[in-house]
Amino acid sequence: MGRGGRVRAERASRFSALSGNLVVLIFTCAFGLTFVEVGLRVWMGIRSQAEPPLWETLMRPSPSLGVEHNPDVNVSISFPEHEQKRVCFRTNNQGLRQDGDSYYEKPEGCLRLLVLGDSHMDGVVNNEELFAARLEEFFRSNIEHGTRPRVQVLNAAVATYGPLQQLLWLRQYGILYRPDIVIVVFYVGNDIVNLLSETVPHLEEAAGNEFVLADYPIQPSLPPTGNDRGMVLAAKFFLERHLVSYRLMRDWVKRSPLGPVLATLGLADPEKATVNARQAAEAISPEGMGQSLTQAHLARTRPDEIAAAFRKCDRVLDWLGDEVGTVGAECLLVLLPTKQQVEPDDDQERTARVAHILSLERPDLRFDDVVSSQIRPMAERAGISVIDPLPEFRDHRATSGGRLYYKTDWHLNSAGHRLLGEIVGRYLVEFDLLAARRS
Repeated sequence: MGRGGRVRAERASRFSALSGNLVVLIFTCAFGLTFVEVGLRVWMGIRSQAEPPLWETLMRPSPSLGVEHNPDVNVSISFPEHEQKRVCFRTNNQGLRQDGDSYYEKPEGCLRLLVLGDSHMDGVVNNEELFAARLEEFFRSNIEHGTRPRVQVLNAAVATYGPLQQLLWLRQYGILYRPDIVIVVFYVGNDIVNLLSETVPHLEEAAGNEFVLADYPIQPSLPPTGNDRGMVLAAKFFLERHLVSYRLMRDWVKRSPLGPVLATLGLADPEKATVNARQAAEAISPEGMGQSLTQAHLARTRPDEIAAAFRKCDRVLDWLGDEVGTVGAECLLVLLPTKQQVEPDDDQERTARVAHILSLERPDLRFDDVVSSQIRPMAERAGISVIDPLPEFRDHRATSGGRLYYKTDWHLNSAGHRLLGEIVGRYLVEFDLLAARRS
């Protein structure tokens, strides 16, 4: 064999050895990853059998809404800020957050009110303390028997829902109840920013400044030619859907200094990837406080996205007014203020710390007022009546000194739900909406 032949033989031998080692490495890695994945699934399965996650007890997936309440839930949840130190979360036969079964057929001679909202109306209180229950109690206590019809208040609020999901729930379930009045409780602290999330049913911008409902569940698609981010999103979607190990590793890495890098690649949520946002998240616990301040942070750092969210909200309110009108009902929007608007003197130290982390100036902390001022005319243009309880909330704080929100959690407490029920009840009586619906 000549010199050239020996060289080729040596190269072939080295290539063969390298290929063999590479195959062994690939199979070893694949076996290791498979072993880890199977182990994680077994461990998580055993853990879930021993103690099901609270969220899975309360909620179930919905192909059209993202999530919805499980029916017939009855669970006691530790909550130190409540006077009983615990909250009993109960849903009825149709998954509504209230005691007593409900049915689509309306009782004879009954006026039915349907409440839509987010975690504030879903509530961090017991069922009998919720706004919907307080509103029904108001009518039982303040209207003489026989002079007014019976008023039934159904609580269809679901934690995590934003305005669009509330509209979709109304279309899917709400109209079946044939409500006389639909009460939408709009939380100014995060209902705008909720319209930016693409991990739940959401809107996409179409031609002519119009919005259309995006396909859900989300299917990643290729962006315009010349951008390969669509392939990254497709890979991300596949891994999230099929690998527990990927999801756990992703969550760990997103909290690490690599978070911003992943956000650039599209593998992490941008709003959770910055160092400031991570530090703020550590200071905000539970999440109620973060809803308002995070929205203010996005308004400061991403004004174009917030402007788009306002446009989406305008469209959703138009659809909402039309949808309620199809069943001949009245629509009422309640602008639920934030703790920062009502009780700015409470929890000041933590608020200042988080505001500093997020680089929020004093004007930024008044973004909730901006939301209220913009939502009211949108709703009124859509033919929706508006109640702003902020003045009465502030009067209550000034005169009694008592809290209407939890100090740490920032959700409405029992007193807040009661006062809101009284305010809305008086409004309905004063403007004789109940009599109008009865006629």
